[in-house]
Amino acid sequence: MNEVTHTDDTAAEPDGQVTAIEPEQTAVSTYERGAIALKDVARSVLLRFLPASAISLVSVIWLTLAPGNPMGPMLGVLGRWTAWIGLGFAMGLLVMRPWLYPDAKITGLRSVLAGLLGALLPLTFLRLQVGLVRPFEMTLVLLVAGVGVALGMFFPWLTATPAHMRDDLVDPSEADRVLLTAADENSPT
Repeated sequence: MNEVTHTDDTAAEPDGQVTAIEPEQTAVSTYERGAIALKDVARSVLLRFLPASAISLVSVIWLTLAPGNPMGPMLGVLGRWTAWIGLGFAMGLLVMRPWLYPDAKITGLRSVLAGLLGALLPLTFLRLQVGLVRPFEMTLVLLVAGVGVALGMFFPWLTATPAHMRDDLVDPSEADRVLLTAADENSPT
């Protein structure tokens, strides 16, 4: 629907002159919501978020343990915590997927940062909690933290479509010129 292509190799300038368009100047816009594939969600969670959150959890626990305490018994707990927060992050991405724009780049550095920071949220809950934490409470906190980190990290890509990318503001006969102009305005000079 938002895809606009230029089929011939000439274009009309505003003053009526016809000029040739270079092949790399053909304008194609695929700026649509929901262009995020399920494999990208899986790649984001499994290859970016989970390793980063595991590194974050292990490093914080390692730094806070007393020098003589073994870390072995904690690894099972940390593995479960990482899995639960990863499930929450995946749920958040799956809920937002129909509304995210493709430039959210969920398989990039944003998911790594979300993993590093998201693992710290449940640890703050543990610091504030007085007494024993029941497993159900911790699971719920981890799921909510994962969903919250996903929403917090990718919320800017849930906003309205930018004006230069909206079809209702562009006359279809002038779509190539408008898109090329918008691309020229955004390019560094």
